[in-house]
Amino acid sequence: AKQYACKVLKRHSVYLVPVLYDYILTFGDEVELFWGKRLTGSTVLFLANRYITLCLWLYVVIFAAIPPDEPSKKVRAYIFTVFNATNKNP
Repeated sequence: AKQYACKVLKRHSVYLVPVLYDYILTFGDEVELFWGKRLTGSTVLFLANRYITLCLWLYVVIFAAIPPDEPSKKVRAYIFTVFNATNKNP
């Protein structure tokens, strides 16, 4: 199970590292432009998009490390379906 988890985490980290890199690079701009300012609809949409996406990525990477013989196989399939549906290009 440990080897499976390491293999999966290595594979998914290829996708997660650029996302985290972008978050790190743009965090200063986010603080300057959005934090401490008046809360508007645009601010809520921006922050929700930014942090819901990040949390979902982290959850998927961690959840993918669970071996496939676990009883949560149906739940994992549902999570991946939702995740893939939210990341399709228009």
